Amino acid sequence: MTILTNSIIADLIPFLFLFYMAVEVFLRQRSNPLHQLTMILIFSLGLIFLFNFLTYQSPLGTEANLYASLRFIFSFLTMSLSLYFFCEIGRLGSRAVIRHTLCLLPILGILFVILPFNGKPAIHIAEINHVRTTEFSGFFMIVLVLLILYALTVLPVIILIANHKNRKNKLLIQERYRVRVILTGSTMTVALLATLLIINQLVKNTGLHLFDSLSSYCVFPWIIAVRYSMVRFDFLASAGRRYELLFELSHNGIALLDEKGIIVETNQAFQSLLGYDPNKLKGLPFHTLFPEGEADRLVALYPDYFQNLKPFHTEGELKHLDGSLKFAEIHCDFLETNGKVLSFLVTQDITAQRNTQRELTELAYHDTLTGLGNRRLLQDRMTTTLGEIHFKNSKVAIILIDLDQFKWINDTLGHSSGDLMLQQVAKSLRSRLPQNCVITRLGGDEFAIMIEDLREESEAMDYCNVLIDVFKEPFAVANKLYTVTASMGISIAPRDGTEIDTLLQNADMAMYEAKKAGRNQIHMFNKDLQEKADRYLAVYNGLSKAIANEELSLHYQPQIDLLTKRVHGVEALLRWTSRELGPVSPGEFIPVAEDTGLILAIGDWVLSAAVHQAKYWVDRGYKNFVVSVNISAQQLRDPQFAMKVIDLLQTARLPARNLCLEITESTAILDLDTSQRLCRELTDLGITLAMDDFGVGYSSLSMLNSLPLHYLKIDRSLVTNIAVSQRDSAVVGTIIELSRNLDMKVVAEGIETTEQLRILEQLGCHEAQGYLCGRPMPADDLTRFLEGK
Repeated sequence: MTILTNSIIADLIPFLFLFYMAVEVFLRQRSNPLHQLTMILIFSLGLIFLFNFLTYQSPLGTEANLYASLRFIFSFLTMSLSLYFFCEIGRLGSRAVIRHTLCLLPILGILFVILPFNGKPAIHIAEINHVRTTEFSGFFMIVLVLLILYALTVLPVIILIANHKNRKNKLLIQERYRVRVILTGSTMTVALLATLLIINQLVKNTGLHLFDSLSSYCVFPWIIAVRYSMVRFDFLASAGRRYELLFELSHNGIALLDEKGIIVETNQAFQSLLGYDPNKLKGLPFHTLFPEGEADRLVALYPDYFQNLKPFHTEGELKHLDGSLKFAEIHCDFLETNGKVLSFLVTQDITAQRNTQRELTELAYHDTLTGLGNRRLLQDRMTTTLGEIHFKNSKVAIILIDLDQFKWINDTLGHSSGDLMLQQVAKSLRSRLPQNCVITRLGGDEFAIMIEDLREESEAMDYCNVLIDVFKEPFAVANKLYTVTASMGISIAPRDGTEIDTLLQNADMAMYEAKKAGRNQIHMFNKDLQEKADRYLAVYNGLSKAIANEELSLHYQPQIDLLTKRVHGVEALLRWTSRELGPVSPGEFIPVAEDTGLILAIGDWVLSAAVHQAKYWVDRGYKNFVVSVNISAQQLRDPQFAMKVIDLLQTARLPARNLCLEITESTAILDLDTSQRLCRELTDLGITLAMDDFGVGYSSLSMLNSLPLHYLKIDRSLVTNIAVSQRDSAVVGTIIELSRNLDMKVVAEGIETTEQLRILEQLGCHEAQGYLCGRPMPADDLTRFLEGK
């Protein structure tokens, strides 16, 4: 072969090979400083071979000497770059001054190349027997050997320090492999150089300069090791070293899968998540880490995702080695490494979040006291069920349950006992009803049950009869047995509606109808209840505006003194003529006013109107004329009621003796202590008090003795049959005798016949009131009645 051919093979091809490696390393991560440094290092080494090629192909003399000098200049530069490279991969934490001093020391050799010593150049190319050899000055040869020895000494030390540091850090597995490969390549280079030096000394006398011609090739094991470590152990080959650190140090579990879903590699976080050793996870089909249902779904979908390289995100449960389940959020994407496509799964343990979410959901949808569902759960289940009712062609029952005596339990035994009672009721309901029933507590002592898939409406009544039996058994509270009953209301979908609020409202109306029927009853909603509810709402709406619209008025019914046969006073009776509803009976609108709290405002209006009208009659000369006004239970419980009456009397300038306030037995006994206090305050003012409807309520003799009453008003139910029933006559006579002994007077209500009047006079009744004595009439008509007109 020619000299040119030998030079191309020996120098130019190695240069091109090194140039390719430098570009390859750089292009993998252009912005990575380590990759940039490695590229410069390899390229600098390649220039040594290029200048060696040029040395042998240039004319002998100045040009050949120049290329030879450049060869050694880049040799010293390569030494410095090598030292920098090893400092970088070893992450030596020494100070910058020390690091730069260690690494730049070989650069000093460039000075000895450029500057002649004793007038002789450091490097000279000579030709002996048609073979070019490199000759060195004696001093330069010493410098060259010293710098080579220095580099060969420092490089292994740096590599050993780096390997030791990485050995301490168990997480940087890839980094340890990288340093180990480079150390192996460096060891081979040093060994080759040492061997070549020894051989060179042995054959030196023969005229062969092996070290001079072959020393450059000794670096190939090292440079190949560098390139291999940068490419093979640079994490995922295309992502850079920082991703290797992320892979190993990430708190999120990471797993690499092949096209068949087999685990290729996992990081420590993934292994810790599932409690596996790395060796047991590698080679394991990923779907086996899922519960059975989830595993089948993954097996079915994974090939499509992998084939189309389609990223996906999911949440699911993964099986821990101990058998428990870990809930994880999984992100999957795909990447190519070493010519193979792998799926890259990032998992995050969200078990704690899911447990917290489950607890919050439990709190949001369940009653903490009883463990039953709450109103929100009922509404959600009703929404789902009612949406399917037309497709199933079935019926749904909503049952509302209200405990009848629960308030007494709470007030008497305390709320803790009440809570215990509710817990036992909830337990009994669960034990008697099928599991597909939705049992909820709406609040207080009210429960709601939804029963699906009914074929007949009567089935709902059968369930209620079962529940009635639940309350026949006593409940243990505070070491004693207590029995409570329940009132139940039923609404049926779709007959009574298909909206949640409508069904609950209808069941609520039916339940209150059951309470009105005597409690411990079951009532099913019907159209009559709806009409009744609509009427109730209309009355309430109209009544709330009645005072402002001036729709209320008072009629007055005379009360006759049976001794003098003169009108002693009147009872003020409320009337309401609505603009929308027309005349409404007091028997209809008074209960609505009491239920809704409107009775307070209406009662104040009645009292004010009656007092001012009484003042009018007193001013016309009826000095002892008494106007009687009925007082509601809510007014009687008002602690400011006595002050209101005082202010009203003072404003109207009406003497207290001209006002009589009537209370019923049932009203007074609701809060007897308050009633006694208020009655004493009123009588101290000089106001007359009367017990209305006496004989049909509690009729407690002790109450008569404790309240400072002036009149007893016998209810019309006792007077109606007085002329035909000796028993009724005897009862009325007894009441009159009792009142006389208690220094009270008696007013008989509802007198419609002269015979009733005659008997009452014989029994000693003091006053009479009824249609026979005078019908209720407006104030103007009563004024004419008093004047005999």
